[in-house]
Amino acid sequence: MDGMDTRDGERRMKSSGRPRAHTPRAIPGLRLLRPPASSSPEDGGTFFPMATSHGSTPTPGHDHHSPSSKADAGWMLPAEPLLSQLTEPAFILDRAARVLWLNPPAGLLFGRRPGPAANPWPASELGLRCEDSATPLGNPDFTVLSKSGASRDVTFHGLDNRTFRLELLPLILAIPSASPEAPPPGAVFILRNRSGRATRESTVRLLAAALESLGEGVLITDAQFDHPGPKILYVNQGFTGITGYTPEEAVGRTTTFLEGEKTNRQAIEAGHADLGHGRPTSMEVVNYRKDGREAVLVWRSFPVHGPTGKITNFVSILRDVSQVRRLERDLFQSQKMEAIGRLAGGVAHDFNNLLAVILSFSDILLEQTAQNPDHQKYLSEIQKAARRAAELTQQLMAFSRRRNLEPRVLDLNLVVREIRKILRRLITENISLVDRLCPEELFININRTALEQILINLTTNARDALPSGGEIFIETHKLSEEEAAATLPAFLTRGSYARVSFSDTGLGMDEETRSHIFDPFFTTKPIGKGTGLGLSTVYGIVRNAAGHIEVESQPGHGTVFHLYLPLVAAAPASAGEETAGSSATLRAEKRHTILVVEDDQTMCDCITSLLGLYNYEVLSTNRAEEALDQLRETPRRLDLLLTDLMLPKMSGADLAQTLRREQPSMKIIFMTGYSEDTVAGLEEFPGTALLRKPFSLKNVLQLVQQTLNPEA
Repeated sequence: MDGMDTRDGERRMKSSGRPRAHTPRAIPGLRLLRPPASSSPEDGGTFFPMATSHGSTPTPGHDHHSPSSKADAGWMLPAEPLLSQLTEPAFILDRAARVLWLNPPAGLLFGRRPGPAANPWPASELGLRCEDSATPLGNPDFTVLSKSGASRDVTFHGLDNRTFRLELLPLILAIPSASPEAPPPGAVFILRNRSGRATRESTVRLLAAALESLGEGVLITDAQFDHPGPKILYVNQGFTGITGYTPEEAVGRTTTFLEGEKTNRQAIEAGHADLGHGRPTSMEVVNYRKDGREAVLVWRSFPVHGPTGKITNFVSILRDVSQVRRLERDLFQSQKMEAIGRLAGGVAHDFNNLLAVILSFSDILLEQTAQNPDHQKYLSEIQKAARRAAELTQQLMAFSRRRNLEPRVLDLNLVVREIRKILRRLITENISLVDRLCPEELFININRTALEQILINLTTNARDALPSGGEIFIETHKLSEEEAAATLPAFLTRGSYARVSFSDTGLGMDEETRSHIFDPFFTTKPIGKGTGLGLSTVYGIVRNAAGHIEVESQPGHGTVFHLYLPLVAAAPASAGEETAGSSATLRAEKRHTILVVEDDQTMCDCITSLLGLYNYEVLSTNRAEEALDQLRETPRRLDLLLTDLMLPKMSGADLAQTLRREQPSMKIIFMTGYSEDTVAGLEEFPGTALLRKPFSLKNVLQLVQQTLNPEA
């Protein structure tokens, strides 16, 4: 018997468990029956005979004084060897609920002599009690149990003062009557230690609680691969949290209800093949939640083998990696854009130098050909083309984050209202422009020109997607901190956001096009109709403003851009901006000495010539080291240093610092085609000016004059 061992000639029992119904089990050599409570030999109940041999010789040591006991002993002889081999306590009662026989474990438990009873004694003397009663089970209780066949949880106070928790199982015997003196049918009772059952039940409860508390989904299926596949037998709360389907909605179905358009059936079939061969499998597929949303799930499935080694079930663990894959895509896109941005920024920087040369020399020629209208016309066209090219480089810089336009606190709704007239001029008459603005004020921190450029670029793209007309919608909405946290990627700063939704009813895009729309120079427009920088510029501006952009589109169903920008609490600053007044004359009245350091030779020659024409004494070189060597060989007093920030070996800032130690009154102008990131730290040079490339003749001369003559 479970929980019993033999020590010093005694068997001791452990305990635990609760009452439960019992289905009688067969004992070798006995035919058992669990009849209805009303069944009995008298009322015609059918009984199966127990193997017996009437008239056998009693075993030695049996008592034969009573005719009844002799008869009892006679019919019990064949059952004795069978019941004696049980490791659990067992005893037999007659119909009057008297103890006829005890097996050895029962004798040890009750302190009675095992074997047939010399004089049958009442079962109430066994001392078995129901858990909820202090009174021992009486003869009527045993009679009821023997008729019903139901088990009962009982306790027993042992000889060693220990209390055992046991399960009492009745097994009904059918005994043929050989003579009128034969005793009536009886019942075998077996006692089971409940500690093993309680431990198993406790383990099951623990496993069930653990499965329900897992954050990952767990489902168990059968092992039938016949169409349509294994059926679900169990799902935990984690499964419901991931998919939205409750256990009642999932159990009994196959997992195909989680599949959809983007589900990789080949991966699923390969996983089923592995499971069918007894191998664990893992796969990542797109499944669909109850609300129709896509979810990227990782399935790890394992076969469960039964006692014979046959696969009986499959267990699958589901993990939702949708957010992880989204972050990976955003990171990949960010890294790709950063790499392209570095390339674009470098190209734009070199291009800016060329444009500065074109603009500056064209300015000079315009000054010198004022009396020739034809020349003026040609030069003006050159300047227009150069300025358009300069705008292109500005877009490249914005995309690469090398040109951070100064942000201001703006009222988003106000900017949308004010630019609406401009946007209306960009589209045709068969396209309607509708704005739906949030009733609350939405303050964001972004450069106004950049925000207007975003709206203009999106409007232009929407117009091109509406060749037959349609509608464009601009909507603003406020997202609370909780709404933003549930909607936006985790890498964004937590807080409230303004959402600008820009949608059209146009042609839409397929997934392949949608995956490339933010790539620089990618365009679906005909050659000559687009630069491919519009949306990449929008992407760069939004990212530079600590925001996020998403796009939704399907062929034939239009496109929606969602722009998310952090909200700020401050009111918008004054819209007025200071503009530098132009000088009455660009020619210097006093001949100042200027050192020009520019690594691009053409650019250096252009600036040198330009300043020389306007009465400045100019020293020039392409290297900072060469400039220092020249000044050491021929010391000169410098009024102004005009240097590029990015120079080979020694930077323009290091050169300025070195010369300032020797000439503290020297003024400085730094030239750059890069962003504020590059010029960070220049605050240690008081009185320093910054000249951004590309620049025109007037830009250079005005800034030089203002720096040398700040009071003028």
